[in-house]
This record gives sequence, C-alpha cells and structure tokens, in this order.
Amino acid sequence: MVWEVTSIRLDDKELGFRQINKHNHRWMGRCEGTLPPGERDLVIELDCAYIDTNQLAGLNADNLPAKNWPKARKRWKQTLSTKLKVYTKDEPILDLISDPNRAPDRPGDIQIGRFVVQNDRSGKKLICLTIDFRRNLAVPVSFDVAAKLGDREVQFGSVLFATTAGGSIASTGTREARLDALDPSVQTADITFIPNPRGIENNPQVEEIWGETIVLRNFPLERLDLEGEKED
Repeated sequence: MVWEVTSIRLDDKELGFRQINKHNHRWMGRCEGTLPPGERDLVIELDCAYIDTNQLAGLNADNLPAKNWPKARKRWKQTLSTKLKVYTKDEPILDLISDPNRAPDRPGDIQIGRFVVQNDRSGKKLICLTIDFRRNLAVPVSFDVAAKLGDREVQFGSVLFATTAGGSIASTGTREARLDALDPSVQTADITFIPNPRGIENNPQVEEIWGETIVLRNFPLERLDLEGEKED
C-alpha cells in the first residue's frame, strides 16, 4: 500500500502545507501561518493505492509522488477528520495531576542508578546523576532536576517518561554537572524533581503529567573524588 497527503483543510479552509517527513504509516508536515485559539475541524485527504511489490523495486515509496506511482491494482481517496485544539501562548496544554493516589513517589517509581562525584581532567568536580522511572507509572512525568549539595543548588537538566498506546516516551539516563570544588563533608544531597510541562507537551499522546514537586531527601552521594585522599 502506498499513500500521499493531497489536501489539508481547517474549518473548510484549504491550508498550504509541505511534507517534512514520511515513513511507512507516519507522516509529518508543516502548515505556515497563525491560527486563532479554540477548537477547529481538521480534514486531511489522501490518495491511496495497492501496487505489486515488484513494481516498487528500487523505488522509495515514501518519497514517490502519486503522479509517478506504477500501475495500481486498486486506487482510491481516503478522508480523515479530527478535532484540532489551538491554544493561546500562555494557556496550559497539559493537565497537572495532584491526586495522591497517582503520585509517582512509591519506592522504585523514581530510580537513581548512580549519584557520584569524581575529579575530571581539569581538576573540577564532575557530578553524575543517573535517573530512570518505573515502567508502569500511574501518571506521565516531566521534571526539571536539581540537587542541593551543601549550600549549593546544582541543576541537572530535565527528564521525562510516559507510557502511551504506541509504546513509551522517555528521556532518562545520566545527567552531569560540574563544580570548581565541593566540601568533603558533603556526603548526601536533596534531589528535587520540579514539574515542567514544556518538556513533554509537544507529544500529542500525553495529555497530563504529575504536577507536584517531589524531593528525595538525604540521598547518599558517592565521593569517588576523595578516594585518593583516603589512601594518603
């Protein structure tokens, strides 16, 4: 089966568009211009066809215009329709959930693999924080991550995780930060997870995230940077 997007209409108004990417059943395009906020009717028309596989040998069917398709066994037009919600600049796209029964704060919901300090080649303190989440979280998450090390607030960027009908969306793993120095007495830290809808709102499968700050207090910090000093 081959197909091509031929028309996009919004509230019965034809939109100009260009294809950005198409692969198998996935398509991405861009329509220029601005839209007033509110709910709109979106209609997309496709040309579709069944073509013998051997007729497509050596051709990239994803980038082959409909006008250049080989002879088809069957050819037809398909119309798809859905609602499109247009948001204002400051309007929240995602619901922020605060139901304690769905809070991702059970043991194992947030998984810290390593939280370690080591000396880098320049003599600074390299702090590595490895983060993952339980696969069956009750609610998607998108956080900015920070840690309080002594009297210093250290930023570790963002993480996110969501399970959707099509699989999972994740940005986890190791985050790094550097300090010129860190007092040897700092052996634990408070790790703070601050909700950040912006990090995940461009995924249309996600409609909500956890909306409360979570703090892991007095989390052990591996001080590999002090190992040499202990030996001396």
